[in-house]
Amino acid sequence: MRYRSLLVELSVCCLLLPLLAGCGGGGAPSPGSAPAAPGPPATGPSGPYLAQIAPGAVPSIRVGVATPSIPSPSEIFAFLIYRCAGQAFFSTTPATLIEIVQAQRLPAYDDGPAQRLGLTFNGRRSFIGPGGTPDTYTVTATYNDPALLPGTTYYYRIRRLTDPQFGPGVNPPDVAGLQAPAASLNISRSDVLSQPSAPLGPVTYFLPPTPLSPPDGATGLQTTCVTFRWNRTSATGGRGADEYVIEVFPSNDPGTLGNPLFRSPTLMPVGAGSSMTWDLTGVALGPGARFYWRVGARRRGEAYPRVDTLPGASGYLWSTVRSFQTGLAPPPIP
Repeated sequence: MRYRSLLVELSVCCLLLPLLAGCGGGGAPSPGSAPAAPGPPATGPSGPYLAQIAPGAVPSIRVGVATPSIPSPSEIFAFLIYRCAGQAFFSTTPATLIEIVQAQRLPAYDDGPAQRLGLTFNGRRSFIGPGGTPDTYTVTATYNDPALLPGTTYYYRIRRLTDPQFGPGVNPPDVAGLQAPAASLNISRSDVLSQPSAPLGPVTYFLPPTPLSPPDGATGLQTTCVTFRWNRTSATGGRGADEYVIEVFPSNDPGTLGNPLFRSPTLMPVGAGSSMTWDLTGVALGPGARFYWRVGARRRGEAYPRVDTLPGASGYLWSTVRSFQTGLAPPPIP
């Protein structure tokens, strides 16, 4: 019988090493190695999706990971997160490794937009082997986390590190290693690293749209028609959002926390322009009143956040919030 780990030691530090590029290479254990941990890690129902903490915040890609029932959570040491641009069935090598995450930090991993170079991981896992003999295995890795690029579509794969999977007649080799230029992953037991998950994605990274007009704090606007204009999210030569929506909030809701007063229909880009417009007409906003507005963007066919896993999530990346004020009512006729 195996027992949960007796000792876990982790340290993560940053060094300056060259940035890795490319998604090739092989990631399977060497022939003749012991069986890997059974099955890939399960993933959340929505896979990866774009998420942000608040309107206007720089977004991240959130990857959902569900803890499997076998092996038990106490037997999982860490999850290895791999990412590749534009290629679904890529190899899980050190060149595509972007993070090693303690199991306790999941079920969600947030892939941020900042570039991180020369990350190192050192870990030791203690366990009880066959016959009650104490044993350990170690993990050392050097890897990079390239910046997320707007307009680029990404895929993810996940592997997990577990306690050794002992089977009848199995005698695991002492050392198994994977190597790549300027990056490495070395695990002193080959039977603790699971096979990679199926590709998760696609998810296209883009920045929230920017409101252009009316200018922030504008005054004297008409009460019967307001024209909103904002920039499109597609980067030069890349992809972006293809659905937008405008929301208008009352003067007592500058944080856009409640329900909007008005919400546009789904707006889709037409042509190759860099901006879009929408007219709010057919309603009376009221004279001399302040309103707040924002624009949301998303891409059809890609996973949206689940509202029960991310507070305030609606599937849109929201811009910063802008305000405007309508003009005063004309004086009555004498």
